[in-house]
Amino acid sequence: MQQDKQTSYVIPALMVAVIAVSFSAVLVRLSAAPPLVIAAYRLLFTTVLLAPPAFYYHKEELKRLTGRDIFLSVLSGIFLAVHFFSWIASLQYTTVAASVLIVSLHPIIVALLGRYLLGEKIEGAYWFGLVLAILGIGVMGVGDLLAGAGSWPGGLLALLGAVTMAAYLLVGRTLRQSISTLTYTLWVYGSAASALLVVSFLTSTPLYPFSGREYILFLSMALVPTIMGHTVLNWALGKVPTYYVSLAVLGEPVGAGLLALLILKETPGISQLMGGVLILLGLYFAVRSNERGKGLLS
Repeated sequence: MQQDKQTSYVIPALMVAVIAVSFSAVLVRLSAAPPLVIAAYRLLFTTVLLAPPAFYYHKEELKRLTGRDIFLSVLSGIFLAVHFFSWIASLQYTTVAASVLIVSLHPIIVALLGRYLLGEKIEGAYWFGLVLAILGIGVMGVGDLLAGAGSWPGGLLALLGAVTMAAYLLVGRTLRQSISTLTYTLWVYGSAASALLVVSFLTSTPLYPFSGREYILFLSMALVPTIMGHTVLNWALGKVPTYYVSLAVLGEPVGAGLLALLILKETPGISQLMGGVLILLGLYFAVRSNERGKGLLS
């Protein structure tokens, strides 16, 4: 009964997180700022917004953090910083759909490494859902490949984003067993913002001036895809296995594609529509398999 109650919270929360994260690609495409600046301000604004509630509700916990906790949190933040920069940079070379699709390969990495590093056992039906969703990703990507919309620099940057996303989630799963969401994300976002700001200074990338519109976009990225998206994903890491959270994010290509259609007027082709259906079916089968078995909650 307790498991069912927890599951009823986790699934809707992950749905909200995926919808929120789906706004990221569109907001980035609307911005004219350099990728490094976008990522730095996104995480800086997020850190500033989360600091007050984190210090108010978890002041004592912040004081009790061990050296290991801090080291892993900073490491996770660096992974997140590289993920954001490489993914945002990839959008300069390829379409929203192509970039998001390649980045969304991270569930494969998480599923394989999570078993050996964290001992997360995966039900057979989950693999069926994952394969179906990955097949959908492949189908969606066919349109971009045939149209020549993608490029190898964009593909490599998006792949780097996939690898660092997987590492970020795996470290998060380890720490979220003993650290609250606000404490963990404050350290992660703060570390990521600091790393990106340092790189900005070292590369002489100007952080100002920008128009008011740009700062509104930076703030929107902090509020929607980061706080409502990534923070909720980090909350879920304390409730469910890493592979489950990682798989849920596969819904992002569908959401990003729809938002790109509505806002950027990037019309999806038949292959993207068919791929989207396969992704949703894969997510459905994977979720149902975990609800029936013991894999959803650990």
